[in-house]
Amino acid sequence: MSDKITSYLNCASCDKRIRHTWIQVIVRELQEDDPIHTVGFLCGEDCLLDYAAMVGGLMMKEAE
Repeated sequence: MSDKITSYLNCASCDKRIRHTWIQVIVRELQEDDPIHTVGFLCGEDCLLDYAAMVGGLMMKEAE
């Protein structure tokens, strides 16, 4: 038995469980005094592109 604790995260795009490698999605507020917020984690490049397209689509909608 191992004493090692493994934390699991779910991908913000496909909701698949992530074990080892992930991409952290952060949002930096426009004001300099605001902290950087972590909004989720992604499991790989495909999900990163899907997530970016989804967020970009939402931002375009809000701008209209």
